[in-house]
Amino acid sequence: MMTSSTYRFRQMMTCAAVALTLAGGSVLGGSRAAYAADAPAFGSVDLQKIQAGYTKRADLERSIQDINVRLSNQLKTQSGSDMLNLQQQQELQALLSKTAPTDADKARITALQEQSNKDAAELTALQQKANATADEKARMSALTNQRKQGQQILQQISESYSEQFKTEADKINGQFTDSVKQAIAAVAKDKNLSVVFDSAVAVYTANDISDEVLKRLNK
Repeated sequence: MMTSSTYRFRQMMTCAAVALTLAGGSVLGGSRAAYAADAPAFGSVDLQKIQAGYTKRADLERSIQDINVRLSNQLKTQSGSDMLNLQQQQELQALLSKTAPTDADKARITALQEQSNKDAAELTALQQKANATADEKARMSALTNQRKQGQQILQQISESYSEQFKTEADKINGQFTDSVKQAIAAVAKDKNLSVVFDSAVAVYTANDISDEVLKRLNK
């Protein structure tokens, strides 16, 4: 379930170039001097440097790690109840996802787990029985199918946990991405830059604003 926050940051921030059009006029003609005066000013920013120098980066990564641990623990707890049907598994997932479960919630979680454990124990006992009756064989077959269906449901539940992790991690990374863009825009405006590129795609610019962006981000 773990996804690298570094990879996500680079994936979200680099789309060929980070270009922020802040101001600029059209050049319709005139002397070379007039063209130079009106030409847009370009700058660049090193996004790797921004990420490495961000003082709250550890907090960002810890938040994502906390989400991963929380959801992994929920899934681990739920995976131990593979005899529950779809409705019961969904109920259990909803209960485990509560940040502040009530005593009634906790009691219901325990009840669902005990029900699954009871059916699992019965299945094990029937499987170990040497001379099972026809009714016992039928019950064993029903419980075997019940477990098979439960495991298939848990696979779906596992995928939903993965999607939940991705959504929550993307939200955190997205907030950081927005902060970076806002800092770039503010610095570029102060320097009268029309466009700012990611230095990874800019062959050369005289205006590297990485340090100024970091200073603003780390206030």
